[in-house]
Amino acid sequence: MELKSITIKNYKSIKEITIPIDSYGEGDNKSSTTILVGLNESGKSSILDIINASQTEFSTIVFSDSFHKGSNEEESPFIDVCIELKIIDRNFFEAGLLQKYPLFKILGATFKVKNVSQSIWKSEKENFGKKYLADFETNITYAKYALLDSEIITITDLIATHGLPQNSSRESIEKSIPTVSFLSKEILEKLITAQFENVFETKIPKIQLWKPKKSFLIDEDIDLLSFMNDTSLSIPLRNIFHINGDGTDEKIKHQIEKALKKIENKAQLENSLSKSITAFINNAWKEHKINIKVRIEGNICNVFVEDKDTEDRFYNMSQRSDGFKQFVSLLLTLSTSSSSNTLSNNIILLDEPETHLHPSGIKYMRDEILKIGKNNHVIVATHSHYMIDTLTPERHFIVSKEKMQTKIEQVDKNISTLEDQVLVKAFGINVFKELLPQNILVVEGGDDKSIISHCFKLLHENFSCGIKPAGGASKVRNVMALLADEQVDALALFDDDEDGRREKSEILKNFKGIYTTKNIYTLKDILSELPHKSTIEDLLPNDFVKEFFEKEMKQDFDLPAEEPILNKIKNQCKTLQQNKSQLDALKIKLSEEFISTFKTKEEIESNAPLMTEFVNNLIAKMQKSE
Repeated sequence: MELKSITIKNYKSIKEITIPIDSYGEGDNKSSTTILVGLNESGKSSILDIINASQTEFSTIVFSDSFHKGSNEEESPFIDVCIELKIIDRNFFEAGLLQKYPLFKILGATFKVKNVSQSIWKSEKENFGKKYLADFETNITYAKYALLDSEIITITDLIATHGLPQNSSRESIEKSIPTVSFLSKEILEKLITAQFENVFETKIPKIQLWKPKKSFLIDEDIDLLSFMNDTSLSIPLRNIFHINGDGTDEKIKHQIEKALKKIENKAQLENSLSKSITAFINNAWKEHKINIKVRIEGNICNVFVEDKDTEDRFYNMSQRSDGFKQFVSLLLTLSTSSSSNTLSNNIILLDEPETHLHPSGIKYMRDEILKIGKNNHVIVATHSHYMIDTLTPERHFIVSKEKMQTKIEQVDKNISTLEDQVLVKAFGINVFKELLPQNILVVEGGDDKSIISHCFKLLHENFSCGIKPAGGASKVRNVMALLADEQVDALALFDDDEDGRREKSEILKNFKGIYTTKNIYTLKDILSELPHKSTIEDLLPNDFVKEFFEKEMKQDFDLPAEEPILNKIKNQCKTLQQNKSQLDALKIKLSEEFISTFKTKEEIESNAPLMTEFVNNLIAKMQKSE
């Protein structure tokens, strides 16, 4: 049996909606993930809440507070969730019915059980009710059969057995045999559901409303002696073992016992677990490069996070950002469980899981949720356009509220999820056309943004431009990919050093037809007289930069204008050669001092002619590309 649909009736703003459950997409994008999109207060959370409450017998639902105000309690006095299953193995049910009621087989009856549904309800008088309904086809002529003492018998045999006249009417038969019932579609449906209720019960998927919890991270000591006897004490650690290939509790216990006996086994287990979970997380969240370190001291296990660009600095998971904790919680629970096949055929509900995440991180989370949907039925509610799967429009259902009533509408698979009518309906506005500035410039770092933004404002006060720092040359590609996905025009600007020129080439190679030499630049492309391998600091007054570094490093520098200034500084200062973090901090401080020193258009034009010419050229190129 497969999940077919979920119908909700009379809950809060929902009078009646049906969510089809299907697998959408093709190839790697194929997934049983349904995305509910819409504005806040449209009813998305209510949909997830009531589905989740159905598995706990509506214990959290107060009828008087939750019954749909527009519904008639006399006509339909129930809050109801109906989960419909599609029958795949029809032969199983037909054989079972014919075995239970052999008379049907003798008479050549046929059955075709198509669907079965579980209806769970709550009323003001009845806290909880549940029944199964079967949708079936049969060639049985109901008027020929009766039900007596739980056995099906033909009317002819019933009359003969009880010595009744052959032309006895139904009324006379019922009068003579008070316990008899004449077969009907409704009675046969009850017989079918009674026969297979235990089967149906096991086939209804478990429901899980996922929310990030502290217990989904590993930020406290874990006693391995206790854990190896009860792995549920830490779901994330258990999943790390599963990702490492230790798929059973017995294997986990064996590995821990080995590690606690010999120090070399302990080191081997630490290394193996660390590598496995690091690779898993880095593969899922490609822009956020971290190392996960598993450490065992005595019988205590701890897990730490290390940023790859600041090695040997370890953090507890609880010390990381809310966005990090949100995504890693999902990875250490749902993703790892689904990947290791310990989580399958569940209904997983996710309510705005993207909260706290950076837009590019949201897209990685969306892709991970699609992977979870390969083994499970996932319903995710979001109001972030970054969660949209642009490859599969039909995966999305727009949730809206009209006259205080929640409605859902599936997006047509032939329409782009980026078209105005879809975005406006789902999010209220076309966020890209109405919120993003006309001119977008992506730069490497925050110091680049500060300097260029300051000069734009002073030299061309009427020029509007949004400047986005990517957080490093290697991350510009991710931002440009994100903008390309959303069909947003932008320019990228790199330093002319090795990293910048390499990343420029990668973008031009990987985004042919989208990005060209007319929107991907290095500094030297804008101002050709700059030295080879120049950086943003080469646009600043030479004497200003020289005095700044001499004051900070307490040494003299010889900085000829024809050579890139940072290269000369590093060549003459061993400390900055060996300490990139210190150099990066000084670059930020230099940008701040430049901004506080050169406060007017006249000061920049007279003291920083290269910067002035650079800004003029850059703006001309941006205006030309519009």
